[in-house]
Amino acid sequence: MLVVISSGIFLNLKNFTIPFGSGITVTNSIKTNPNLRNTPEVAEAAEFIKANIEPGDIIVSEQPHLLTFYLGKIVDYFFEGTFLIPVVIYPRGPDRTDLIFLDRIVGTPAILSVNEFKRIIGAGQRRVWLIATPDLGFDKETQEFINRNKKVLFERYKTKVYLIGGG
Repeated sequence: MLVVISSGIFLNLKNFTIPFGSGITVTNSIKTNPNLRNTPEVAEAAEFIKANIEPGDIIVSEQPHLLTFYLGKIVDYFFEGTFLIPVVIYPRGPDRTDLIFLDRIVGTPAILSVNEFKRIIGAGQRRVWLIATPDLGFDKETQEFINRNKKVLFERYKTKVYLIGGG
């Protein structure tokens, strides 16, 4: 019994969140995971975004629950695959075959491809704040799309804030 209780799976159940759209709201008491990079630069980036964000803007992060902690609000999306963040697969829609991948801690939906990212931006009409490491670590197609469309607005050694879209 002691082995089961002390296992990593059991201990991480406290971080399991109810996904959005289930009728249950996600708690505002967001905890960061000490296994993820945690730098003061992310806090500075969050303060920069708070000072410059406009209504309707979208926030995308590589580390959704860390940025959520600093922003004080849940980010809109995150790129899955960069840090291999644990996700919950949640069926939606009337036939329950449409699947959405959510961050396990804060319930932020994952962006799985460059086409999905383009759909979110909406032909450049929506402003997207992308908070990432300088090397970005995306697949080649996503990296090329971001490089063609980004404006670097905030830069530190390990953190950059890009603005994409906005007409």
